[in-house]
Amino acid sequence: MDDRADLLVRYGGEFIDSVVRGASGSFVETVDGQRVLDFTAGQICATVGHNHPRVVAAIESACREVIHLNSWMLSEPVLALAQRLVAMLPEPLRRVMLLSTGGEGIEAALRMAKIFTGRFEVVSLTRSWHGVTGGASAVTYAAP
Repeated sequence: MDDRADLLVRYGGEFIDSVVRGASGSFVETVDGQRVLDFTAGQICATVGHNHPRVVAAIESACREVIHLNSWMLSEPVLALAQRLVAMLPEPLRRVMLLSTGGEGIEAALRMAKIFTGRFEVVSLTRSWHGVTGGASAVTYAAP
């Protein structure tokens, strides 16, 4: 393992023994040339694989046009995505909330559930991982 790994705070388990040089599709390649099938899908949520051409093209386009705005500003890609997502939702769901991380999604879901039900308790699974934010970590039962 690279000694620089000691510079990082690890919040769940140990790092793998090698450093990843690149990734494509379902595989990662380490600096020592090993090609490893990545069953984690990046962070368990990247189901299209690493460096999918359409995702790369979308990121390149965003870098040329609008990559980041303040939360009270809208861009055409944001509005188009919201429209496509809402079209897939069952009634009466007619709005989406676009967030940056899974932890933020968990925080928002917890807050919405508590507001909707008027209750404060939630159920979470043993060996679950939901993130490092306050609410998400409160329902995480996987890390030491």
